[in-house]
Amino acid sequence: IPQYSTVKVITKGGTWSQVSFNNNIGFVLTRYLSFSGSAPSAPAPATQSLDWFARGRYLFRRDTILQIKDVATGKIWRAKVLYGSNHLDAEPVTAEDTAIMKSVYGGTINYLRRAVLVRYNGHVYASSLYGVAHGEQTIKNNNYNGQFCLHFTGSKTHGTKRVDEGHQAAIAKALLAAW
Repeated sequence: IPQYSTVKVITKGGTWSQVSFNNNIGFVLTRYLSFSGSAPSAPAPATQSLDWFARGRYLFRRDTILQIKDVATGKIWRAKVLYGSNHLDAEPVTAEDTAIMKSVYGGTINYLRRAVLVRYNGHVYASSLYGVAHGEQTIKNNNYNGQFCLHFTGSKTHGTKRVDEGHQAAIAKALLAAW
């Protein structure tokens, strides 16, 4: 199954899920699936704080696909992890994901920090989104020229190398939200 393909989930399991793709039935590791719309999914766990330097920077692997939910609008899109040192850098997976992300900003992405939830590997983490495109881009057809930043508890900006109070306030707001 090519990466980012849409499959029909027949049964969703813990480690493996049975799927149908192009009239073939097989099994896929559940962690490689992301669910949107009316697709079946397990109930979301409680939102957690993720200390970036204690655990977060080691948690997300390059090229992993995350789900992101904007707290204010409830809109969900997918992102691919690039890397993370002071915070997590990612990019929207598809042009549709970019359109959803832009829509939470009212159509034009700006510098405001947004409270978001990040769903990954059976967990939901409180985060803050800095959506302005900058830096490296690995997906060329997603209508997004670069990457964006996701901040977690205690993470720092690249520019100042300090904890940004605006991001920490957005994370605190996200901690009160549920998937």
